Amino acid sequence: MAQSDLGNFIAELRKQAGMTQQDLADKLNITDKAVSKWERGLSSPDIDTIPKIAGIFGITSEEFLNVKLKEVTTTDMKKWEYKCVCIMGAGVRTARILNDYGRDGWELVCTCWIWHYFKRELN
Repeated sequence: MAQSDLGNFIAELRKQAGMTQQDLADKLNITDKAVSKWERGLSSPDIDTIPKIAGIFGITSEEFLNVKLKEVTTTDMKKWEYKCVCIMGAGVRTARILNDYGRDGWELVCTCWIWHYFKRELN
């Protein structure tokens, strides 16, 4: 979750609870400036503070941290297959092997001496 998303969520929870930044800060024994920085996405709460914040708003730490993750789907993410191949020599043989991989959907990512690293998208 991005800091700005977390900050927006903290601000939303705080306002729904009818609290000011100072009210939340007092309950957490921190400054209102720290709460302001969270809400503006300039910093994030310490890991020890997260359960306290969640408890104040009556949700679990998992719910607090996973709020925006529910909107992310893996269908938008590409999946890749990787392969490392040793191709000795140079010239026509190497060019033919590289072309064969290209025709099969493999993209040459990196070459280091005789090692050739390929990737291709999984369907």
